[in-house]
Amino acid sequence: MANKCLSILLFLLFILALVLPFLPIALCALTPEFAGRALLGGIFAALALEKLWAMFFRMKQRYAPKVEKDWTTVSVGYAFAAVYYFALFDFFFRQQDSVCPVVSCTGLVIYAIAVAIRYWAFHHLSHQWAIHVDKEIGDRKLVTDGPYAFVRHPLYLGACLETIGIPLLLGSYWTLLFAVVVFIPVECQRAYFEERYLRKIFGDEYDKFAERTWAFFPLPGKRPKSDG
Repeated sequence: MANKCLSILLFLLFILALVLPFLPIALCALTPEFAGRALLGGIFAALALEKLWAMFFRMKQRYAPKVEKDWTTVSVGYAFAAVYYFALFDFFFRQQDSVCPVVSCTGLVIYAIAVAIRYWAFHHLSHQWAIHVDKEIGDRKLVTDGPYAFVRHPLYLGACLETIGIPLLLGSYWTLLFAVVVFIPVECQRAYFEERYLRKIFGDEYDKFAERTWAFFPLPGKRPKSDG
């Protein structure tokens, strides 16, 4: 019963993702004109379209609307969607001419870095990427090159940066606080869920990998251990 409910929630999340890129058009029709509305609304729509394609349509065989054990897909997905929706509605209904161009550009740069990290990780994961971290893949191997040579969870690092970049782009500081307080801890929980699963698959190989890499952020004063 619980898995069925999670599967329904995941399907509804997919619907929310489908609607999001087109929502700025509707909000432009419903709100008075203000500085930056069309430009930032258009940028947001383009970013939302790219995210939709990357997560649901880029590799169709990797999207499974049925949840078995990976409940984190739903929790992270809704927290991520909340960041996008909160930031967008805050931007349109706040209707202030106070969006700072420097802050918006900073947010866009952070988002661009996040996307670059995401596709770098996608390239090295290749066919092993899936929306569910516990999806069975026959020829699975532990990826330790590319961004994985430095951090174990570059995709989650990218997602965290995205949820910082979007609120900054739209000048939504309450949404930024939500991302830091809610989304990032939920994303960390997903990482721990995935690590427990990968340790069951790869055993000592994953333990050695974890010893020589950071989880999310390379920290000053610490260097990954070599295999030797």
